[in-house]
Amino acid sequence: MAPWGSWYVIRDRIVFWQVRPSPHQAPFVRALAEALPKRNTVAVFQQPLNPHRLAMGWHQPDYGNATVIVDPDSETVERLVADNQEKSVHIFSSMSSNASINKILQRCVETTSLIGILSEGRDPRGVRGFLRRVHSVFHERSYLRHIDFVLAIGHVGESWFGTCGYAQKLIFPFGYVVEKPPATNVFSREKKMVVLTFVGQIIRRKRVDLLLHALALVTPQNWTLQIVGDGGERPNIERLTKKLNLSGNVSFLGVIDNSEVREILSKSDVLVLPSRFDGWGAVANESLMCGTPVICSDYCGVASLLADDIGAVFNHGSVRSLANKLEEWIKKGCLDATRRERIRNWSGCIEGPTMARYVLDVIRFVEEETGDRPRPPWTR
Repeated sequence: MAPWGSWYVIRDRIVFWQVRPSPHQAPFVRALAEALPKRNTVAVFQQPLNPHRLAMGWHQPDYGNATVIVDPDSETVERLVADNQEKSVHIFSSMSSNASINKILQRCVETTSLIGILSEGRDPRGVRGFLRRVHSVFHERSYLRHIDFVLAIGHVGESWFGTCGYAQKLIFPFGYVVEKPPATNVFSREKKMVVLTFVGQIIRRKRVDLLLHALALVTPQNWTLQIVGDGGERPNIERLTKKLNLSGNVSFLGVIDNSEVREILSKSDVLVLPSRFDGWGAVANESLMCGTPVICSDYCGVASLLADDIGAVFNHGSVRSLANKLEEWIKKGCLDATRRERIRNWSGCIEGPTMARYVLDVIRFVEEETGDRPRPPWTR
């Protein structure tokens, strides 16, 4: 067992069912494997990590002592479902979009195991949002009443699952969990230029165009913007940069390895996520762990984390709202060592071991139905 004192959980076998391995969840799964009895943490994936993700700079996630199974056959699935039901918790992701996982979930509801969901929400806006809700309700109606808890990623996820018919008492806020960067000296500098950074795909949903239009309205000129990533919208974004006369302030760095992204974030003053919609926005975790504050839209799940001293949230789609937040943070100037270290210290609440203990607190609360309802670590 992990060194968590007298802490315990009645259900001490956890099986995760997901489509592919994810570096955005591996740290807390690894921490669970250290906390629970040997071989009692299992991560089951229908497919290996997508080569496209590897090309984007992802690395194979480290699940530590957890048992990892990829593309399980039917006998393996049945054994995992049938074994040790009174001690087991099965946690599912991507049920609505993956027929194999949906089928396994339907099998699990016939057992005495606890059943949880770990998932982002979906964009609920407009006609497409309505159709997404219909799709979700249609696919989940057969098992919804059998779900014991939902680890809803971000405030958007909390709202989504509530809208889709899950009882509010079953919904627990959750988030992505990324690897803690290696311990390094806290970076600060004397230069006057405030370094803004965007990291992600250059596609319409990410709204890099909104970021550029907002920066064109900002009065202070002591800033530079680094755009890390690539995508179909890059030619349009490069043209817009020239049209807005921002070329002298904006640099395009392309796709780089994740370790280099961490280095860039550690030397930035603000990370900006202008997305129209992001279920979470895992790069924000990486930024905060480097001591760098984050500005994101209110339709990014990670907005749940951002208190005044570690970031800001703007109204999605609003150039003026984003411009106001950018101007406010640019006027604060470059990060000094004290501010950066304070954010880094705060980020311990979203590290793997902390989030793993929260998951176990949720399981214990659901199982025992007594005591105080667990609060997400970032609200304590």
